[in-house]
Amino acid sequence: MTSCSTVQALPQSNSLTHPVKEINRDSQLIMAGDYDTSIQSLSKTLQNIKLILSGDAKISIPTVPDSNKRQKEAPTAHPSIDCEPKEEDTTPSATPTAFEYDFYHDETQDRPSCFLETRVAVQGRGQTIETRSVSVFQYPMIVKGDCFDGPLDARLCEELSCVAIYNLALAHQLRAIAMADTMRFTVDRRDMASSKAYLAKALSLFEYSHLIFQQQKIPVRMPALHCMALVGNLGQIHHLLGDSTRSDDCHKYLLSVLMYAVDAERVRNRELSERDRHAVDGFLATVQHLAVFEDCCTAPAA
Repeated sequence: MTSCSTVQALPQSNSLTHPVKEINRDSQLIMAGDYDTSIQSLSKTLQNIKLILSGDAKISIPTVPDSNKRQKEAPTAHPSIDCEPKEEDTTPSATPTAFEYDFYHDETQDRPSCFLETRVAVQGRGQTIETRSVSVFQYPMIVKGDCFDGPLDARLCEELSCVAIYNLALAHQLRAIAMADTMRFTVDRRDMASSKAYLAKALSLFEYSHLIFQQQKIPVRMPALHCMALVGNLGQIHHLLGDSTRSDDCHKYLLSVLMYAVDAERVRNRELSERDRHAVDGFLATVQHLAVFEDCCTAPAA
């Protein structure tokens, strides 16, 4: 009896929620400031993706309504997470070939900036405690599309892993800043060491995510914005860890990506959308000291 019940329980234990659903749900947790739960959940999601890819687990395929039913369906509990394709399906049998990736965006939410700007306590030289300003692009990535019935092959698993790793890095970074922010008033050496460990983990995860992003042609809505978010947040981590050289290198690279993104839109005779312009303005504020310095150096020649 015992072995029989165990065999019956296996299909349920090996049936996992689709990684896309998990990633989008965890994005909501990050936006809500529940960093500990999101870290735990995203770590589990990455493990699940490995199990799915190895064939050791199956996923539960979400029921996706067709284009006609979709228009009549009530909005979901999280309207900001858009898991439907933007274009209309002209044929009921049409199925998207891939998911698309974007940063969280919700115009109805009362969050004035996609940047978290604050001052946090860090350990300076020796045993001194000092405060440093920080500006983090705090929006996680989400997955759009409804091709849940498609196979989770190696390419798609790698794409989803890249997004999950990015969000996991962001959760670690925001968790570290939340801890360091409270230490401006009450310094705890153990909390400071823990905050530094979260930053170090975020650093390695961001670098790993960037490596996957460079190797794969991941269909993100605006690749330049993704690159700016990665490099900008990496620079902020190096800044808080006291590595000014690497922080400056990240800021210089961020400035070059900013110039490329803006010039590319001008070549296409297009203007940046309001949401992208807001992000670009935030990144520009981070590297403004470099731009002003270069202007001062080139002014006489002009």
